[in-house]
Amino acid sequence: MTTPWTRAGMLLYRHLPEELRYRDNPTSEELGDLAAYLNGCGDFLDLMRATIAQSYADNFAEPTDDGLAAQPWILPYTAQLLGVTLLAPELDGSGNIRRRELANAVGWSKGKGTLRIADATSDLLAGVETVLVEGWRRTLTTPRLALPPYSVAPGRAGPDTTPLGTPDFRTMNRAITDPAGIDPIRTFTLTGRDPAGFTTSETVFWRHKARRGAACFPGAYDDTTATTPDLRTAALHRLGPAPGRVTIHVQPPKGFFDGPLRQVALTTAALNDFLDINPGAEIGPEDVFTIMGLQGPAPDRIRLTAPLTIEAGRTVTLRNLNFHGAGIVTPLTVATGGSCTLESVAVERTRVEAPADPETPSLVARNTIIGELIGAAGFALLEYVTVMGDTTLGRLHASDCIFVGAIIDAVCLEQNSCIRFSRVPPALLSAVDPNDANRPLCAFAEARSNTTAPPRFAKRPFRDTVGEPCVVREPVFGEPGAGVLDAQTSDVITAGAEDGTEMGAYHGLAYAARLAALTAKLGDQLPLGQSLTLIHDPLLTQRPPALIGGG
Repeated sequence: MTTPWTRAGMLLYRHLPEELRYRDNPTSEELGDLAAYLNGCGDFLDLMRATIAQSYADNFAEPTDDGLAAQPWILPYTAQLLGVTLLAPELDGSGNIRRRELANAVGWSKGKGTLRIADATSDLLAGVETVLVEGWRRTLTTPRLALPPYSVAPGRAGPDTTPLGTPDFRTMNRAITDPAGIDPIRTFTLTGRDPAGFTTSETVFWRHKARRGAACFPGAYDDTTATTPDLRTAALHRLGPAPGRVTIHVQPPKGFFDGPLRQVALTTAALNDFLDINPGAEIGPEDVFTIMGLQGPAPDRIRLTAPLTIEAGRTVTLRNLNFHGAGIVTPLTVATGGSCTLESVAVERTRVEAPADPETPSLVARNTIIGELIGAAGFALLEYVTVMGDTTLGRLHASDCIFVGAIIDAVCLEQNSCIRFSRVPPALLSAVDPNDANRPLCAFAEARSNTTAPPRFAKRPFRDTVGEPCVVREPVFGEPGAGVLDAQTSDVITAGAEDGTEMGAYHGLAYAARLAALTAKLGDQLPLGQSLTLIHDPLLTQRPPALIGGG
């Protein structure tokens, strides 16, 4: 195999007289002596050039014309020069969010305290669309004779001049689409997927149909009804408006179920044929397309519609895949002697059988959501995993996880299983040893890092029956938003992981950490005396209706 040329080495060699290049002694396997010498010099020059280019890029928040971006560890030091503290979480190490936060630092500082800047800050740090509502605009005030409706001439009072707190039931108070809209504050983006499975987005401008009308969705982002102030301060309540409170309505994220995914029927036989050539391979959407001979680029996430078994002697890593629906009872099985690692995967039901080595888990899962985990002889290692249903295993090591359903006491084998920094069902901690009523059944039952606080998931509207009205409820496995923690979830879950961020499947996406960063950031930007509350608003997942005729 010929030694590859470096960029600078090739340039040096091409500048030599043709006579010297002709007398060089290359072979089919390697460069000639002179070419190899210049190639070595070129390697050093290329490294020096790359170092200088990176040093230049490290001085700016935006990428250079060559596409180089500042290194993530440099960004906090650059921010210090501007007197800015970067708060956006960077769990993936890419630095992308912090670069955008740094790039906007000067503009945000100039417009500090304005609604426009607060809205832009919210959209960036939350990672989803947000709508800000100032509490003083929705708080009842004492009527004054110098203000409407008393200051309006008799007979000219309209719907907008009714007394505050008196809704006009002749009109609807709700958001409608505004095709001619240009206000960046009254806009949000709806994401989905096209038939090929690629992410799409649509920007929607909206406006109020009638500010003084009867609210169609009380408490939603488009509700402008004036009410008495809500004087509560408890963070776990959905607080109402107050003069000194700004409410941020946050669009609930979709998680791993963000629209109709591209469906592919990957079979166990096809996977085994691929593993024969690529033992221990990492299988993602691109690899699935290669295995199945599908044309075109693969989307970032796909759904597998055939049951898959990781057979004995096979080792595989699966990433960015969904296993659910299509009537499959057990979409993923790790057979006895098989080994499987899940990275950013959603699987409705997983069966884990006995491992080949008693000390080595058959299943390793990270940043994954599982509907049900079964296997009385199985051994699993879970990190940042949400299990929506029951867990039945012979041995379990879990950290930073959320177990919504029951954990069958087969995992409570002393010295063999461990759960730490996780949410566990109360029944697990309350169970006692049959032979000693003062001793917990599980060795890890008294771990102070675990909690039994109930997880609250962000609600979304669903139409469960065709022709029936939508119902706002918590999503189940396979529905958009399944497993996404609500903004009012207790801090022992949203900040209960070992690194101080959220437990569960979306730890890597940092949904809760981004909301915490937003709260801290706006706490410094809002006017003195203003407080902040965040709520997930199901209505932000729906496109406002269009006004037909006169409405």
